[in-house]
Amino acid sequence: MKISIITPSYNQGQFIEETILSVLNQKYHNLEFIIIDGGSTDQTVEIIKKYQDKITYWVSEEDNGQTHAINKGFQKATGEIITWINSDDLLIPDSLNKINAHFKNDENLKCLFGQWIEFDEQGDRPLRIFKQPTLCEWLYTSPYAQPSTYYKRSLLKDIGYLNEELHFSMDNDFFKRIILSNVKYKYVDEFYSKFRWHSTSKSSNLMELCRQNDKLIYITILESYKSSISQKLITFIKEIGLYQQPTTTYQINIQINNDDLIVSFIHYISFYIGRWYNEGNYNKVAKSFFFIKEIGALPLMKKLPLNTIFIRHKYVPHSLINLVRKFTR
Repeated sequence: MKISIITPSYNQGQFIEETILSVLNQKYHNLEFIIIDGGSTDQTVEIIKKYQDKITYWVSEEDNGQTHAINKGFQKATGEIITWINSDDLLIPDSLNKINAHFKNDENLKCLFGQWIEFDEQGDRPLRIFKQPTLCEWLYTSPYAQPSTYYKRSLLKDIGYLNEELHFSMDNDFFKRIILSNVKYKYVDEFYSKFRWHSTSKSSNLMELCRQNDKLIYITILESYKSSISQKLITFIKEIGLYQQPTTTYQINIQINNDDLIVSFIHYISFYIGRWYNEGNYNKVAKSFFFIKEIGALPLMKKLPLNTIFIRHKYVPHSLINLVRKFTR
């Protein structure tokens, strides 16, 4: 099967050559390699030109950011299997042959999730995301390694391209659309890529903006899944001041049970309860725990880390907490 690899790039000249070589050195027999550069002003273009005889297509021109660049690559791609890898990440040797074998052995397989290795100046850290996440885990988190995820290009016709309104978490949105559409996917305990942490990466510097995008994605799921529980959760999210208005909807072809929705909400709200508690905004903390109790979720919460804050909030006087913080800051 032809595999299309898309690399979006902008001023990553210090890393992109290593990325290019990690793709070309796969020596996969049917590779389509596409680089979409956003008009880099560093050495990126010179490096791309060194390998242009082995690159299927490349362009360097101003674009609207990473998401737009990947979509431009999607439009150029002709492979049956497709993915993107950023210009500071790496493919692990012989990954494409293994990936091809999975799709070749199961013609109904639409999406394959592999594992990745995180690395920085200190070295490698093998990181297994999930072996097979539950639906609940899919709702509240991002249980995948994007550069180790491959999918049939035909899915683009069914679920659409990346949402260009999202400059962060566009992969989270994209893969949730895949899962919610109820196509066949599987996780494998094989390492396909290496994800680089460095001081100038988006992942290192813009976590709060990423969190805002993730919040919008979660709200979009709730708004798209019309049930009494999902609407009750939306009402509370509005009351507590966390609501963002979705600009799209998801096509949901799977059944989501109430416990999955409620546990996903507890995970979603945990970060904000922790922030409010640390900031001394005990009114919002109290409202949140009252709502969790109202929807009958206290037994579910007691199995989660949020239960620690619940116990402190209930039994430790706020005046004492504030006093301790005053002398420990």
